Amino acid sequence: MQTRTYKIALGGILSGLTLALMFFGTMLPFATYAAPAVASAAIAIIQQEQSPRFAVGVYLTVGLLSAFISPDREAALLFLGFFGHYPMTKLLLERRFPRPVAAVLKGLVFIVCVGGIYGALLWLLTVEAVRQELLGMPAGLLALVAALGLLTFYLLDICLTRIVAVYVYKIRPRFLRRSGRR
Repeated sequence: MQTRTYKIALGGILSGLTLALMFFGTMLPFATYAAPAVASAAIAIIQQEQSPRFAVGVYLTVGLLSAFISPDREAALLFLGFFGHYPMTKLLLERRFPRPVAAVLKGLVFIVCVGGIYGALLWLLTVEAVRQELLGMPAGLLALVAALGLLTFYLLDICLTRIVAVYVYKIRPRFLRRSGRR
């Protein structure tokens, strides 16, 4: 049986790791998208180890802290608006719907969330770099970028499933065996 102290310590360690990923992800240009995606894997592990409710608390804590601390507002909003809650949304959709329906619904969640994030970046927060980049792009190229984003999302979905499987079947048993907790 896991103690309350163990749960809090694990949540704190994984929250710190997730926040560090979000912060250090701003050092590389491509990490605007990669850092929130990798950070979502930590949320998925918290969800597996504890509960979806506990994962929501970690997601909100890391999301709000990264919004205040991280210099890259786009990455912070991507985590808050999509990548942070996606592992929980993924689990919910996969449990309630058949696989093809869940895949379509997950794609719709991606489109709505990411569209809302970039809408907020363009019109509410007026991040000038994003505004110039998106408004200067031809409509066809914008559609191609959106299609590639959706394809990348489905690859992320597969990777997230496999990362959780590796954790549950390979890493977790070794960790529990070494710590004497089975």
